[in-house]
Amino acid sequence: MWPIPSITNNTIACIFTPRSITLSYFIPQQSTVLLQAYTHISFCNAELERNIICNPTVIKKIIHAFIKQHNAHNSITHFALCGPQVSEKISNKKREPSHYNSFLYTHNHKDFYYTATIDPLIIMQYQLIAIHHLLPLQTITTPFIAQLALYKTIQGTSFRYTQLADDLRTHNHHIERIIDYKTIMRYITVSSAVSFDIANEYYFLVSSLGLYYLRR
Repeated sequence: MWPIPSITNNTIACIFTPRSITLSYFIPQQSTVLLQAYTHISFCNAELERNIICNPTVIKKIIHAFIKQHNAHNSITHFALCGPQVSEKISNKKREPSHYNSFLYTHNHKDFYYTATIDPLIIMQYQLIAIHHLLPLQTITTPFIAQLALYKTIQGTSFRYTQLADDLRTHNHHIERIIDYKTIMRYITVSSAVSFDIANEYYFLVSSLGLYYLRR
């Protein structure tokens, strides 16, 4: 029988866009979470095209190098996908059970939902990536759901769907625009080894931190 690897409370958050991958490594602390490592790599040779992993060897090497460099083996892992292969919609019609449905708010006596679908064959590709690296993959979702999880975490016991409705409609349903920089920095400590332009990476930072809090 193969030994079962021990799983840490540390978290790897991976965000895949049609032409890039973002990897974050979070370590929980007493009052905040430590962003121990962060990298954003853009592709130009169709390694990752329209969310389809066209060159799994390159993707595997990037993830392997990140895990090895930061000793992030057996970390809880979350993937978020966005792009043409991911269908997202906010409407007052709840979709079929095969779709992911999340209630958002009630407006003008109508319930509005966020729905998302990802091709099962695409999901399988990402599952195989996790299996290859022996990563305990907990979630394959979208950045919107990750950002929503962070929003709810920040609101805590003060969370109200009416306030969520006001915030989303005011910011055209871009959750990352609701959460400001000062608020984010109350929740994370950035390691001195991490160097990146937060302004340029803000969308990915918010999404990555949301993935960390998604199942907590």
